[in-house]
Amino acid sequence: MRDLHISAVLNGYVVRIDCQRLVFVSKLTLLSELGRYLDNPALVEQEYLAQFPAETGASGPPTPSSTTAELCLGPQRAAKREAR
Repeated sequence: MRDLHISAVLNGYVVRIDCQRLVFVSKLTLLSELGRYLDNPALVEQEYLAQFPAETGASGPPTPSSTTAELCLGPQRAAKREAR
């Protein structure tokens, strides 16, 4: 398990794990993902790195899944975005 730091910002939370940063709008999503990470850090790290291939050295921008959109935008805004 790596050290992590959580910073509250105006519209959510920024979580720093080593050199990686994740943004959570929803406190419930943050707590859920934190629990998953504490239970199995290696699996959760693998899942996140697979969702964001540009961060692992692959070329091209990452293709966000609905889960990624929910993490960045919150579930309600993500659903509106997908409906467009």
